[in-house]
Amino acid sequence: MLVKAETFRAARDGWQGMSPQYSAFLDLLITCRELGYNMCWQQHNYDRYASLPEWAQRTLVAHSFDPRQYHYETYEFKAAATYDDLWNSAQTQLVQEGRMHNYLRMLLRKKSLEWSAFPRDALTTIVHLTSKYSVDGRNPNSCSGIIRMHGRYDRAWGPERPAFVKGSIHEQ
Repeated sequence: MLVKAETFRAARDGWQGMSPQYSAFLDLLITCRELGYNMCWQQHNYDRYASLPEWAQRTLVAHSFDPRQYHYETYEFKAAATYDDLWNSAQTQLVQEGRMHNYLRMLLRKKSLEWSAFPRDALTTIVHLTSKYSVDGRNPNSCSGIIRMHGRYDRAWGPERPAFVKGSIHEQ
């Protein structure tokens, strides 16, 4: 049976005529989940800085010495001892309950880049905290979400912003 091309719509419009909410769920379930599992299966150092695309490493190195208003060490991140009450609450919930809301996970990852001396330190810290405290911390999807903030699954596009990887979709 042939299906007319106009019957297929973009994911933002609903997949196969489904509601946008269901389409978003399927997109996360199928695309993001499988992407994470595939990366972990094929690349032994999937959660390491060296596994990032070359353009992302270049961008992060170029911004390594950008001024940062705040700087925290791993033990301060763990102890939720930052100036940011929302971040501290999310980190406290992670340590006490082993979970946090996905939007707060993105905040955790984003702020780690902004508040760490070097991007490599930020990645190491967040991988450690997530692996140690989150119930899904060692799951390929968690690793994919962490390293995505550093440029994996992205492309080099503007604008550049101090302390962040060029083109990070979370920075627009």
